[in-house]
Amino acid sequence: MGKSKKGKSTKKSGDPVSRSGPLAEQILQDDSVRDSHRVKFRQHVEEDTFVDDKLSRKILDQARKQQEELEESYGVKSALKQTTSLGPTETGSDDEDDDDVGEEEPQDFFEGTIDIDKEDEKALEQFMNKDAPPRQTLADIIMEKLTEKRTEVASQMSESGMSLPEIDERVVQVYKGVGQLLSKYRSGKLPKAFKVLPSLRSWEQVGIRF
Repeated sequence: MGKSKKGKSTKKSGDPVSRSGPLAEQILQDDSVRDSHRVKFRQHVEEDTFVDDKLSRKILDQARKQQEELEESYGVKSALKQTTSLGPTETGSDDEDDDDVGEEEPQDFFEGTIDIDKEDEKALEQFMNKDAPPRQTLADIIMEKLTEKRTEVASQMSESGMSLPEIDERVVQVYKGVGQLLSKYRSGKLPKAFKVLPSLRSWEQVGIRF
């Protein structure tokens, strides 16, 4: 007779695990294991939160130090420390206080009048001459030169009109003949007297008369 073979038992995931002892003790053991996992996870979260708070505090300290350095270098001391709030603030909120710093506009810090001491005012008066003549602009200088030139030309014209030089009668007769010739002129050579007319001293009068 052949031997009967026993079937091997195969365990799969999700099959119940056999434990020794009563059922109540097994349930209590399961609860204790789960609670230990929760406690470890909670401790890990608290440690991460504690590290984040430290880092944020260091960042705020560095920002405050940089702000103090800027205040010392640019001379703005107490103005940047003024805070503005739109409502009641809660005590112990350091982050909100840090956000309020620097909301003021830079031009608001320098508003107002500048007071000058009497000694400084006297020193300024020494460099500034109250009786100094008004300065001329470029337009004023140009107009002044034009006025001078106009008066000079007008005086010359008036003097020349009052004492005109006398013209020789022979010259007058010559250019009268030139005028008659040119009245019939069509082509050909010009008279020599006409060519030398611009070289005469009173050529305007000669041209008018002939």
